[in-house]
Amino acid sequence: SQALVARITQCLQSKNVSLHWVPGHSKVAGNEAARELAKKATETESATALQSVARPLSVVHREARKLRFQPKTNAFISSKSDSNAVWSQIEPLNKLHKLAVWIRRPGGSHFEDFQALSGGRVVSQDNSTRWNSWFLMMDSALKCKQAVNQYIDNHTNEIQHLKLSRTDWELVRHTRDFLIPFYEVTKATEGDEVTFDDLLFSMDSLVTHYKAAFERYALSRELTEAVTTSWFLLDKYYKGSDECAAYAAAILLHPTLRLQYVKENWKKPWIQPAIKRVTSLFETYQPSKAVAVIQPLDALQSRQLSHLKQYRLKVHAKLAAKPQEDELKRFINAPPFDIMTTPLQWWLEPAQQAAYPRLSRLAIDVLSIATMSAEAERIFSGARRTISWERARLKGKSIEHTKCLKHWQMNGYNLLGIDDEAV
Repeated sequence: SQALVARITQCLQSKNVSLHWVPGHSKVAGNEAARELAKKATETESATALQSVARPLSVVHREARKLRFQPKTNAFISSKSDSNAVWSQIEPLNKLHKLAVWIRRPGGSHFEDFQALSGGRVVSQDNSTRWNSWFLMMDSALKCKQAVNQYIDNHTNEIQHLKLSRTDWELVRHTRDFLIPFYEVTKATEGDEVTFDDLLFSMDSLVTHYKAAFERYALSRELTEAVTTSWFLLDKYYKGSDECAAYAAAILLHPTLRLQYVKENWKKPWIQPAIKRVTSLFETYQPSKAVAVIQPLDALQSRQLSHLKQYRLKVHAKLAAKPQEDELKRFINAPPFDIMTTPLQWWLEPAQQAAYPRLSRLAIDVLSIATMSAEAERIFSGARRTISWERARLKGKSIEHTKCLKHWQMNGYNLLGIDDEAV
């Protein structure tokens, strides 16, 4: 968990041990070494097992066991509380959190008093379910920084301990600035108009953001270690894209990206495995119709046609007899160009489906995948209203059909005249 990583990092710092994670997608020497070290740290029962790093590893192991199980109840700490614990360990952010709670506490006019100082603004309160809630709290606090300081000064006897120093504000600002691209990516990948290619493309943009952050905060050990820890989590999800060919397919089948984007932005060892996975996926899409073969002319027909027409028919027959060029290779190797619509809408055009009859079906299936599961989860949760006590014998297919039809109707999709099998 994130809390476990934070606790281990603090433990290592107390022993003057610093481990630097080497950025990379997979099979990077630094990453593999760090994984092996972490594995040994959690498995080692005594300091004698490892000589060079025995002391710090034994301390890490002891602290990890303390965090994983509560001393009295031996109960596992939930991931939700772990997430909040990580943020609360950062003192400036913990102060802002407590201030946001204080302003909203019942009794008195705390909320109105703060708004009077800030011109109507307020420090957003974080929570454990809303995306980017800690970022929004920091961003709102920085926008009314003067009001925050003045409000605390006005309540010295009660919340003086929440006063943020100049160093605290600098840390809040740096943290907020680092999280801005994450907030932008979250907003860019939500909604019904977003296609699946935006997911891996957004993660690629975050990789470049991390590289810039490592250079920007090179002189700050505290910020470097924080960025390194967060990189560990991004790298985990990035590598997960290797397990499903749809991620790479969405990039390769984007008319504006194609193979050229992959060659320019991905590391060389990643490219061929990705193409191989997409090719294997494409091969599962069989041609919907057999290719028409032009029959050779008999002697009588040949005499009745002009020389030019006979030549044209012979050329067409030879071309039809040759195996068709692989649609996938033809598309991804073609020069990319800008489009005025989303890639999904582009592939839905009749012209593209005629030019790439097999590939267009793969592209439509891949690009139709939702980038976020929020909408699907809402529909799933709404099924509880469909399955009342009187309808408890409904089968899964019936429930699925009902929820799909309801969602399509609510979103204005006209399915009249469309065959059930096609749907």
